[in-house]
Amino acid sequence: MDIAELVRTLIALQTRIYELTDDDRRPVPHPPIDSASLAALERWFAARAAVLPPSYRAFLRVCDGIDDFSFSYHLFGSRFLLSPEYDAIAERALGGGASGLERASADELILIGRHPDTRTRLILDPHHAPLEPGETVVFDGDPGFLSLHASFGSFLEMSVQAAKLTIRTLEQQNRGVPDDEP
Repeated sequence: MDIAELVRTLIALQTRIYELTDDDRRPVPHPPIDSASLAALERWFAARAAVLPPSYRAFLRVCDGIDDFSFSYHLFGSRFLLSPEYDAIAERALGGGASGLERASADELILIGRHPDTRTRLILDPHHAPLEPGETVVFDGDPGFLSLHASFGSFLEMSVQAAKLTIRTLEQQNRGVPDDEP
């Protein structure tokens, strides 16, 4: 699945999850990144000794972030990363690292997803050895319980599978079927 299809699928799946839980929130994608913001973001990444990962760039060209991507976090785009608040929020969220990802400074990790009401983080780690050519490793989860993804694209693919399982479980619960029954 390409990034545009992954984003469309994830928005539909997450919308269904919110409906099944009677939550009024919905995922809200921002318009695609413009060329000036993309150039500014590339410079921002370069200032952190990093390169804008291709799969994350493709995501930004589809939508420049998604508010309420899930219960766990918003997915950030250039508006957040380039904002004057980013450094302070990243420092608080990462505290010089995340458990298991200790770094000399928060600048060595790039926070691309969080929600103020959770501890869950989505982090690009440009200093980790690449697992896919040209891509940046992504960590997802709570401090001390992080999952590693070879790229932002692989994170999105995993998110599709996780959302499908969540929907199946919620539908079973809404029908009164115990979790261990098919």
